[in-house]
Amino acid sequence: MRRLTYLFLGIFLLVLILSACGVPTSGPQAWLDWPLDNAIVPIAPLTIQAHASDSDGISRFKFEVDGSSIANVKVDGSRLGEASIEWTPPGPGTYLISVQTVDKSGNPGVVATARVTVTSDPTPTPDALFLAETTTPFAESAETTFAKISHIECGPDQTVYIDISIGNLQGILGYSLYSTWIDASVAEVLTEPLPQLVEKRLQITEPIDTIDRQHQFTLVAEIPETSTLLATNIYEPGGRCPGHYQEEVEMAPSDPIAPLVNATQNANCRRGPSLEYDIVTNLLEGQSAEITGRSTDSSWWVINPGTTCWISGAVVDVSGDITGVAVVSAPPLTVTEEPPPSDTTPPSFYSIGVSPDLILTEGGVCEGYERATVVAAAVAHDGDLSSVVAYWNIGGAESGQVTLQEGGLGHWALIGPVNTVGTMEIYMIAVDTSGNSAQSDTLYVTVNSCIE
Repeated sequence: MRRLTYLFLGIFLLVLILSACGVPTSGPQAWLDWPLDNAIVPIAPLTIQAHASDSDGISRFKFEVDGSSIANVKVDGSRLGEASIEWTPPGPGTYLISVQTVDKSGNPGVVATARVTVTSDPTPTPDALFLAETTTPFAESAETTFAKISHIECGPDQTVYIDISIGNLQGILGYSLYSTWIDASVAEVLTEPLPQLVEKRLQITEPIDTIDRQHQFTLVAEIPETSTLLATNIYEPGGRCPGHYQEEVEMAPSDPIAPLVNATQNANCRRGPSLEYDIVTNLLEGQSAEITGRSTDSSWWVINPGTTCWISGAVVDVSGDITGVAVVSAPPLTVTEEPPPSDTTPPSFYSIGVSPDLILTEGGVCEGYERATVVAAAVAHDGDLSSVVAYWNIGGAESGQVTLQEGGLGHWALIGPVNTVGTMEIYMIAVDTSGNSAQSDTLYVTVNSCIE
């Protein structure tokens, strides 16, 4: 039974519930959607479908065949419930199928039944499936009600025309006409004043059926002041209108689509599946490349955007058929030794001095006085020293420089004799083999002339 039909029938029941508001109920009302009473079905798995309504909510459906339980289906507790099961008849014969529902308060409802005839004929003729219908003229009795399908014919394309006739002196609430096998239906809810007679030609458009089977339509009518559903059914001419069935064609397997990566951002492609490998090339965002291999866990892909390289799956989208992509072993990782860090620490002077700090100018006869001074320095350094040079100056009138030689505990050099009287200022610069340099503090030597 189609869901649209369920919804329509649910609306009917809801109308009945609202119209009976305030009237105590003895339990939920249930009805069988399929099979209908007096239906003739082939000996094959049969889908049993049922609906129920109750203001307290439906708790479960109990299905029986000839008084023996075949299923107990729990539902969600809504006011309108539905359930379906599949039952396989044990053999040809007549069976009484029944369904009873229980509301959430535990109250059982009225049992709905349908007597079906199971035939060994796998495809019963359409004539055998017509339900018995009253032949009493409509105007003869107020109790006379009927629902009839008087004619069915095939229309153009996928349309089917069906003539229906429904009568009831108390009025007709509505009706639903639907296919019991495919998704095709039409329904109408009637409003006050309710008509006593409905005679219409209905048009239904069917989808193409891919299953080779007969198409049956069922008319269900709803009348007021009773829970009775009038129902009858009919097959399309010949069991199915011409052109309404098309065998499903198995599509030939298509050629597999080549697997590709598409860069989701600017991405590096490396010599191997790790950030430790060197970068070979790159893909710009949006660029694609064909996949030729993968890592064991498929987190890296081997591609060839002009040269073979590996790209991380985190920076690409993958498309196409990857089932045939082979696992590729990672190439050896060549570690490039980094050069030792360059020496950026300059040397430092931790001891400097001159001796003596008083000398005389060159020449003269003053005996016992020094004409030169020794400058000395102790230098701390991490690597080798390139040079230690002393620079001297006497008031801008006389200056010079001398390279200190290594000896003793440090470096030393002799400055003098000089010819200018004044104060000699001396500073030293040490340079290591990395080019780092340091300058010492200034030393001072007094230079006098010889006076006899």
